Formats: sequence, structure tokens, C-alpha cells
Amino acid sequence: MFGIKVAQVSPAYTSQRCSLCGFTHENNRRSKHQLVCRKCEYELNADYNASKKIARKLLKRLHSGQTSSGGGAPC
Repeated sequence: MFGIKVAQVSPAYTSQRCSLCGFTHENNRRSKHQLVCRKCEYELNADYNASKKIARKLLKRLHSGQTSSGGGAPC
């Protein structure tokens, strides 16, 4: 009805993967709130970093056509 596209993405490792260089390591997550990449030393809020990674995964999936059409809101 509204042309809404729904796509699911896995949040796995997004809190440990640097949104700048993509390096993933369990020690990138220095605390509950802080991510500091052990490779490029990029530093930012861990939740914001994870949201950037999830958004990128979602955009990739939407652009690749791996979605389902539906009339409801995205989950």
C-alpha cells in the first residue's frame, strides 16, 4: 500500500567492528560506552558506532534488492 521495503540485518559484531576502517576485535570495545579501534585508533560512542554499521548493512541489503515488500513498518 505504501511501498515500504523491509529488510533484516544481523547486528552481530557491530559493537566490536570499527565503522571507519572495518577492523573487528573484541578489545575495540573499551567500555560499555566507548569504542577505540585497535587498528586505526578511531574513537567514538560504541552505540553510535554500532548504529552506523547496522545502517550500512541495511543500505547494502536494500540496494541489492534483498528485501520484502510489505504494508507494515520496518522491524
